[in-house]
Amino acid sequence: GQESVIMMIKPLWQTVQNLSGRSHGDVKVLTGDIMEQGYMIQYARENNKKLLIWCHFYRLLLAYLFGDMESAEVHANVCRVAENNPFGSSDHVLLMFYDGLVTLAQGKLNRQRQKTIAHCIKTFK
Repeated sequence: GQESVIMMIKPLWQTVQNLSGRSHGDVKVLTGDIMEQGYMIQYARENNKKLLIWCHFYRLLLAYLFGDMESAEVHANVCRVAENNPFGSSDHVLLMFYDGLVTLAQGKLNRQRQKTIAHCIKTFK
């Protein structure tokens, strides 16, 4: 019900807070006045797998924006399981967009990264 809806918007809300300079500590961690990352991840594991993917997506976004490409790549790898979930096409496009940016930002394109870029390009066609 209502608690589920509130929990789903908290990662986005905390991301906005972090981008506004209102994080508690590391700006790439979803902890602040709105939510505490550790609690949210535990809650999501137990109650809502989609919420867990969203937490990783916003952590991917923050890591990318603040230059932590290794962390962004880890979160992108976790988010890829969302491709088969009914998130909606706009969410899928956002994921593919940032996944592609992170892969390109990593520099050297090994075989797996080449496949990731090819998949992202194919998705946008």
